[in-house]
Amino acid sequence: MGLDLLDLKLILPEEDIERISQSDDIYDIIIIGGGPAGMTSAVYSARKQIKTLLISKDIGGQMLWTSDIENYMGFQYITGKELTEKFRSQMEQFPIVDIILDDTVTKITKVDENFVIETDKSKKFTGKTVIIASGKRYRPMNIKGEKELVGKGVSYCATCDAPLFAGKDVLVVGGGNSALTAVIDLMKLANKIYIV
Repeated sequence: MGLDLLDLKLILPEEDIERISQSDDIYDIIIIGGGPAGMTSAVYSARKQIKTLLISKDIGGQMLWTSDIENYMGFQYITGKELTEKFRSQMEQFPIVDIILDDTVTKITKVDENFVIETDKSKKFTGKTVIIASGKRYRPMNIKGEKELVGKGVSYCATCDAPLFAGKDVLVVGGGNSALTAVIDLMKLANKIYIV
């Protein structure tokens, strides 16, 4: 399901990351997060010739967890991996964007007119502006077979995937607002809905 991150041409080599983190270089924008919002922010920034750094654990965000996307304009059907590839390809057109993957931001500090970003790998980067596009991750239940069945009957987004369950019996796990919203989304489509 994962994307081959080694194919991403803009990913900085470790020695460049080390050099930049120890330099006085200041980015115009530092983007935290590599999902659709983060990648789109990077493209818009790069088109304006704005020196940009994107820091993320991975590229694609929730798109990588989605097998079938039927609600993204311009595509009648596309997989999450395919859409991530299209985003990645567009981002690669702009070499002004530096990308650091497999790291997470742990601290943001305002220093004079700039922001200092610290990462889990003890790197520091300075930027004039920070865009937080950290997205959201669903909380897996960690039950046997769950991981293998994501996109094949197991879904974390009723708003996105309710049409895929039309006429079927559905189990919704959870008791909070999100679970009840999922039930409402599914009520018009599913045959029966069970709430646990």
